[in-house]
Amino acid sequence: ETAPVTLTPFQEWYTKNIFLSITPTPEIIAIMTIYFVQGAIALTALARTYLLKDELHLGPAEMSALSGVFVLPWTIKPLYGFLSDGVPLFGYRRRSYLVLAGISGCLAYLALGSSFGGLLT
Repeated sequence: ETAPVTLTPFQEWYTKNIFLSITPTPEIIAIMTIYFVQGAIALTALARTYLLKDELHLGPAEMSALSGVFVLPWTIKPLYGFLSDGVPLFGYRRRSYLVLAGISGCLAYLALGSSFGGLLT
């Protein structure tokens, strides 16, 4: 038999109040992380809408057209999958593609935040 796990008062508090008495297993933490990321994505969508509407003064048709361009990478995502499975980059199949996609996403948000170096103002 395994010995019962003794929790410190702080562990008891956050298990009861934060996790609502659910044992924080790796699976539960992974699910919570996914929901956190979804919330962060919603915040970036709000910032993007503000940028397009209030800063760049785009109309509804222009915003719709740009929104279609923004989701274009998601529509060709299966092609990325086939590419990363079939063509290793820097010796890795998926890791290097994930790193490159993360870097390009960061650069895109930095460019949006800086108004593309003053080109949009």
